[in-house]
Amino acid sequence: MRAADREVGLALHATAQAAHAASVAAEGDRRLNDLAVGGHPGQLAAQAALDFVELRQVLSAEQRDGMTTIAFMKDLASRMQNRVQLSTDGMRLYIEGVEAGFGSNVHWAKIVKSYEAEPTGEGRYSPPKVSSINKERMMGNPPMAEMSTSHVERLNLTIRMSTRRFTRLTNAFSKKPENLRAAVGLFFAHYNFVRPHSALHGTPAMAAGVAQRRWSLLELVKMSG
Repeated sequence: MRAADREVGLALHATAQAAHAASVAAEGDRRLNDLAVGGHPGQLAAQAALDFVELRQVLSAEQRDGMTTIAFMKDLASRMQNRVQLSTDGMRLYIEGVEAGFGSNVHWAKIVKSYEAEPTGEGRYSPPKVSSINKERMMGNPPMAEMSTSHVERLNLTIRMSTRRFTRLTNAFSKKPENLRAAVGLFFAHYNFVRPHSALHGTPAMAAGVAQRRWSLLELVKMSG
């Protein structure tokens, strides 16, 4: 959805959260071994960020590697205004990515959450409980009490609930990486420009000032053509 991406432009403000959500394209297809991430052929990741008006951004669903993370952070930095406060999860690739994207012009903190051991038997598929949260100052002088990844983690849940290709423990994965990228782009365009949010009294794009009204589904379809 490049049209929706162009509409966003320089829309993100001084506070952002970033994280990633993994999916699979053609799991087990040996022809996709060059996409392997962590020993899992065909695993891709959607790297996402949001600002305080909950305007969702995503670069694309690509390999979870250093080059993609650097490109994502450079794209994110180009959309931000002033020196930003950035909260990320503990993915190690962010160390090089944030430096390449923002240089020293960022107040960055890393938040790592630890979880209780996964239960066996009854309750096996229940979400694990958080046992501890460790915040680490990575760059600049971020206000540690305000740094959080909770909102972007909730975005990950929304992605999984709204985009079948990210649902775990199913065979609903994309058969081609191109299909996953298209599905992610469509989801974010709909979320930002079409779906109303009661807390924002409109869409995130309207709250960010990059759209004057909600897009209709027909407009979304035409834009994606």
